[in-house]
Amino acid sequence: MKEKLVVFLLFFFGIYYDSLISFLPESIKILDEFISLLLLPYILVYINIILKNKFLLRILGLLCSILFIGFLSSFYFEYQPIKISLLGALVYVKSYIPFLFFILFLNNNHLNRLKLYRCLKNHFHFSLLLIILGLLGQIVIFRGSIEFLGPLPQLTSYFNPKASYGIVISFLGLVFFYLNFLKKQPKFISLLVFTLLIISFRVKVFAFTGVLLVFIYSSNVKIFSFKNIMVLSLFLVVLVSLGGVSQLIEQKFVDTFVAKKADNRTARSELYINSIRISRDHFPLGTGFGTYGSHYSVVTYSPIYDMYNLDNVYGLTKKKPIYVNDTQWPPILVELGVFGFICYLLLLYNIFKLAQRWNADNKLIQVSISVCFLLLFINSIGMPVFFNSAGAAIFILIGLILMDKNILYSLKTRVL
Repeated sequence: MKEKLVVFLLFFFGIYYDSLISFLPESIKILDEFISLLLLPYILVYINIILKNKFLLRILGLLCSILFIGFLSSFYFEYQPIKISLLGALVYVKSYIPFLFFILFLNNNHLNRLKLYRCLKNHFHFSLLLIILGLLGQIVIFRGSIEFLGPLPQLTSYFNPKASYGIVISFLGLVFFYLNFLKKQPKFISLLVFTLLIISFRVKVFAFTGVLLVFIYSSNVKIFSFKNIMVLSLFLVVLVSLGGVSQLIEQKFVDTFVAKKADNRTARSELYINSIRISRDHFPLGTGFGTYGSHYSVVTYSPIYDMYNLDNVYGLTKKKPIYVNDTQWPPILVELGVFGFICYLLLLYNIFKLAQRWNADNKLIQVSISVCFLLLFINSIGMPVFFNSAGAAIFILIGLILMDKNILYSLKTRVL
């Protein structure tokens, strides 16, 4: 039962939540935050364990520092009502609540690795089936929903918004990597996963696919034969030669970082470019929660967009702010300021060091942890991965990776 609970929560945050919000009303979007809050009492009960470990204590202290800085600037500037500030603060911690819960839960409960592996595999295969059925439906029935980048069809299955497909399939690629680390997966599953990754034709997914291939072969966990690698490489070369992939990479770079002209202003580029100026004007503590580049900054439309002439940028307007969630680092820099931004980087660094220290003698587990953080970084360039369920799912998977036998022994003997 414990194994089923752990795996269900992993896949709930990783795929089931995104599946639900693709079909259900807007009100269901708060479900991931609600589930995270349900895990909070368990953390409070075992808070003494956190206090005994310097890394966990630092993580908790940095989370508290982030909340303190955000609330201080929220109350000082009063750009948003207190309710929006509170909800905006929850966004910053909701991905880390599941992580702390799993660290404590795995420390207090001995899970059967065989049962856990079976549960992981069953949910993984079920998730692949859901996506494939959605792709078949999109190709056969809903052809009009397929977008093209030149000659390349960007398939998205049933997910809405469409960018969720890339997020979910990248997460499943991460789970596949971990399953393959535990036990070599069938060649058919391997080819299927990489095919589903490639047909998204999205830059972040392509980057993550390359990361997976590099780490799989550098870890001597071979999946494909030499012949299959040649076929895959030829396939990728043909795609690039069509021009679509290179066009996408070039356009994404321009849209994200350098689009400045009035006729070429994109929400993402404007959020990145103006974040420096706004954080400088509100040095050192930022503008407060729910004020810039986050979901709650448009639930009650933030005055920051008017003050810095962002209210007329397509995707950031008051009537249609559809691209307000297109970035990760600008909201952190603006809402928390320079001090809060540094605290956030230290938070991620301490989680990484926590995982790496407990895996000092296990290189394959170190590689798995590194792949998790690389996916977080890749996704953070173009989406608020730390603010949504995708980030929570990856942090939960990091917790599961820590459950290696040697690590579990380490946890028990060191009392965290």
